[in-house]
Amino acid sequence: MPSVVLRVLLLASALLGTGCLHLPGRARAIPDCPGEWVSTRAIAGDFLVRQRLIVTRGDRVFALHLVAQKRGDELLLLGLHPFGAKLFTLRQRGLETSVDAVPAPVLEVPPLNVLRDFHRARFLGLAAAGADGSFAEQRDGTEVRELHEAGRLRRRSFRRIGGDPAGVVELSFEAPSAEAEGRDRVTIENGWCGYRAELTTLSEEPLP
Repeated sequence: MPSVVLRVLLLASALLGTGCLHLPGRARAIPDCPGEWVSTRAIAGDFLVRQRLIVTRGDRVFALHLVAQKRGDELLLLGLHPFGAKLFTLRQRGLETSVDAVPAPVLEVPPLNVLRDFHRARFLGLAAAGADGSFAEQRDGTEVRELHEAGRLRRRSFRRIGGDPAGVVELSFEAPSAEAEGRDRVTIENGWCGYRAELTTLSEEPLP
C-alpha cells in the first residue's frame, strides 16, 4: 500500500469520533435505499481509488472523501470527513458486507448507499454495450439502460420493472477535462429515494 494512503488510514483511525458514539440513534437524513451490488469475486483486478462524494437532498448537502481498495475477494470502503476523521469502514467479501460507522447526525449518509452507488457507477454496466448507441437489459427485476456516444459511456439508468420503488436511478458520466485535471465525475440522480450524489475520482491506480 502506498505510504500516503497508509498515512491517511492511520490518521483516520486516530481521528475516529469516539466522542460521538454516545449520541442517541435516529434515522439518517438520507434514507437507506434499495439496490444491488455484485460479488467481489466478479470484480477484475486489484486497485486503489480516492474519490470525493457530495450528496444532496433538498437543501441539505453532505460531503465526504472515499478511499476504495480492492484486493483479492475483499473490497474495502473507507469514508472520511473532509477534515480527516473516519466516518465508516465497510468491507465486502463476495456478497456479504460488514459496516462499522458513526451514528447520525455525524454521518447522515448510509454507508450501504455509498456501496450501491459505487457499484452502479463501476460494476453494474451492460457487458454487451461496446459500440455507440442505446442498449437495454433486464436482470433481477430491474431494467438497465445505457447510452454510449463517441466511444464513451454517457448515461446509465436503473428502473424497477414492477414499479417498486417507483422512479429511475440515472447516472451521468462526464468525460475528464483539462480544467478538471483529468478527473472524471459521475452524477447520480436517485429517483427512488430523492437524493443526488456526485462521485469525483481524485486518483486511481492498480495494485500489484
